[in-house]
Amino acid sequence: MLKVDLDLLKIKFKKIKDEKILYDVEAIFLVFLPILITLDKYIGIVGTILTGIPFIIGILSVCLYQRKKIIKYIIIAVLLCINAFLIKDYKEQFEFVKLLVIFITTFDMAQDIDFLKKIKRYLKEYEKFITYSILVILGINLIFVLINIQSTGYSKSWNINAFEGLYDDPHQAAYRFCSIIIYMMFYIKENKNLKDLIPLVLCEILLLRTGARTPTALGIALGAIAIYFIKDEIILKAKEIFNKNKRVAITVVTIAIIVLLLYIPQTAFVQKIIVSFDKSFDNGRASLRDAEYSYLMTRSVPNILFGNDIDEIYNVNFKAIYNKIWCHNDLMQILLQFGIIMLIIYFETVIESMIFMMKKQKKFDKMIIVLLNLTFLFVAFYNGLFFHPRFIVTIPIIFAIYKLDKLDDLENNNQENL
Repeated sequence: MLKVDLDLLKIKFKKIKDEKILYDVEAIFLVFLPILITLDKYIGIVGTILTGIPFIIGILSVCLYQRKKIIKYIIIAVLLCINAFLIKDYKEQFEFVKLLVIFITTFDMAQDIDFLKKIKRYLKEYEKFITYSILVILGINLIFVLINIQSTGYSKSWNINAFEGLYDDPHQAAYRFCSIIIYMMFYIKENKNLKDLIPLVLCEILLLRTGARTPTALGIALGAIAIYFIKDEIILKAKEIFNKNKRVAITVVTIAIIVLLLYIPQTAFVQKIIVSFDKSFDNGRASLRDAEYSYLMTRSVPNILFGNDIDEIYNVNFKAIYNKIWCHNDLMQILLQFGIIMLIIYFETVIESMIFMMKKQKKFDKMIIVLLNLTFLFVAFYNGLFFHPRFIVTIPIIFAIYKLDKLDDLENNNQENL
């Protein structure tokens, strides 16, 4: 009986390994992500799911499918073990370990074409479910706008009307809207349908209302890429409307420009920029960096190499701005908490994934990919990127957009040449 059970387990394990079924689990997780990131404020277990699934699946996927990267992950495991000996309380430290592992494994998984194919398959198969979910989510957020529900704490501290909608705070809202924008990028690229611009525009409007400058800049950059994907269809439709009735077209365009010019300066995004000139433009980030760098210079060689206790980092930041917070900067957080070797691995992961995405792309697309990754690093430096796994786990969708589109073109060309 035991032998039969072992044989059955071997067969199931072989199937999981050969068919890369764990990638299916992660792709199905992405199907439900827009709903999950909306519910985690209200249902406690959802937050655990949102970090637990990509953390566990990421580690298991590396062990089974990322054999070429196994040495890298052995080094990461050793670094984390050494780090564990340098700290007093591992509970708070582990929360950051989990986020860092999700970040690294997500970017590495995105370099597997099989994973990207599964993402594309599930996003296309459940397109109606995902788009309807997104529309409902955006609709409820718009109702919050209409009844003028704002973030009390954020609005009070900055004297602006900051929007948080269904989420915990304006920053969390902004990153979640960025996640939704990535889904719309995929469908816009796939369908070339102007109707898909509607949820994209709604997301951008809501983003501007959050007042969270760095993630809003990220969302604007992602939206610009999405519009680039459908530029030919937009131009064609514009010409069609213009040829039918030039006067109406000119009037509509003029009104739209005037509305934008009147609306954008009133958004929380612009208002916070204006207010910031009178206060601290970077919201105290420079003070944090100075204090953190000074702290780093006092540390021993083992601490510089392998990291420090998160409580010490909190205390350093408290002395700088009277608030026990994380660094709000990936570079400083990883350098201080996990050491310089881990920071090198962080950069290696981002650069390797960028090179992977750029392969066999046209020159202009290569430039866009470089600018996109520079935007990621900008967000990482000024506000933090790996700290937001609800956004990080959607980044492979961008890889699917670029790599699979190019792969389809190459396969079509090969078939035509046969």
